[in-house]
Amino acid sequence: MDELGWLWAELPVLLPDLYPEFYAGPIASRPAVLSTCTAQNGSATRGYFQSNVDSALRLKRRYNPSAKIILSVWWHYMCAQHVTGDLGYFVDDGNLAALFSVVGIDGIAIWGSIGTYTGEDANATEVADYLDRVWAPHLAARCRVVGTDST
Repeated sequence: MDELGWLWAELPVLLPDLYPEFYAGPIASRPAVLSTCTAQNGSATRGYFQSNVDSALRLKRRYNPSAKIILSVWWHYMCAQHVTGDLGYFVDDGNLAALFSVVGIDGIAIWGSIGTYTGEDANATEVADYLDRVWAPHLAARCRVVGTDST
């Protein structure tokens, strides 16, 4: 990473990826379709996420103190990329609590893809409902809105 110091110095944003690599919950509660996902506890998942952020923070301190740290997060499990398009297999476990407990970030970019290509979510309404039900409470509890009277 240090060999790319010249690049980090030029970027206004560093985007550590915090893709849910593991199922953060007990094996007994892991859906069968996520059998390719290693189950681990929430604190181990948080440690994994925080170490990615800590790497970005080190690069920021060394090469670009004015850069923002924005998380890049997918709403599916990386350990089961083939499992898309079915409600119930979006990330909805200890990954979210671990994600929203990391420190040192300036924001979160949630990404995904809705469409008809292989691996895309086909139902935009299902995705919107999922994000409103699962992600919105975490965002409301831990994120502040910039540029309003409530900041």
